[in-house]
Amino acid sequence: LDQRADSIVWFPDDFSPPSRDACRWLERWLMARPNRSLVYVGRCFDAAPWYWEHVPLAGADATARQRIAVRGKAAQGELAARLAALPNSQDCQWFKLQGPYQRRRVRTLEGDAEWLRGVDPAKLQMQLYCRMTPTPSAATLLASQGDAIVFARPVRSSRLIVVANGSFLLNAPLANHEHRKLAGKLLEALVKMPGLIP
Repeated sequence: LDQRADSIVWFPDDFSPPSRDACRWLERWLMARPNRSLVYVGRCFDAAPWYWEHVPLAGADATARQRIAVRGKAAQGELAARLAALPNSQDCQWFKLQGPYQRRRVRTLEGDAEWLRGVDPAKLQMQLYCRMTPTPSAATLLASQGDAIVFARPVRSSRLIVVANGSFLLNAPLANHEHRKLAGKLLEALVKMPGLIP
């Protein structure tokens, strides 16, 4: 990986921020060659509750509807338990993660004009469960009501991009057309030279 990869996209399975050792290794990897990209996608989200909430109910009988409701409630309970186990504040080299860990639906967007162009915030189905505060050296590319969703900073001649969570990048949420537009904006940011971010 150290020699072969030019880009790393990391969706961790740990709800806590990356360790100091992980950050140091990845920053060394970014600095080892020019024009490398690291995308870190935070874990304060789980697609299972989202999936069960958006299962089409047209044509489903009462038994199927009840099963869907039970599965959705169980998935939401599992996510709530994992979030409740987190400390209220956690520091990382790249950001600070803060609770309380409560779901907030994203209905407004602000940030870089290129990220906002052509996206209808009213049609988003994104969710935020925590607040990620970027370091002062980072540029916020996308936010909602002051909460950073995507931010980036150069690391020498490479770039680090942090995404708050996968609520617009994972498979099921990508069924939403506006989410696909935002995923496209992320891909566009990856092909830009580091000095051009934002």
